[in-house]
Amino acid sequence: MATTATQTRLKAGVIRAANKACDEFTRLNLPGHMWDGVERYLTRGIIPGDFLVAVFESSLARAAGHADHYNQRLLYEWASFMFNAMPEPCWGNPDKVKAWKIRGGLSRSPK
Repeated sequence: MATTATQTRLKAGVIRAANKACDEFTRLNLPGHMWDGVERYLTRGIIPGDFLVAVFESSLARAAGHADHYNQRLLYEWASFMFNAMPEPCWGNPDKVKAWKIRGGLSRSPK
């Protein structure tokens, strides 16, 4: 089956967004062991562990409570990462996180 122009643009958009997130993740020196969860959520809407869910939902107290010893010191950097690298529809409150999961992340076109 041939790839349509829309599918090609969608794939290119996913790659650009993932690259932007990866670049910002690296620039902020966020822990490498967290990237897989971020990438799966961003691109496919797969819900990660409790710490990242709290970060995506903008719940500072819950994020601090679930953070490992690496991430406890990096809550400001996580907030900066969300604001500067993650698409606005995928973070900010529990409803947005749930909708992003249902949508299937960037790899699915908006419904």
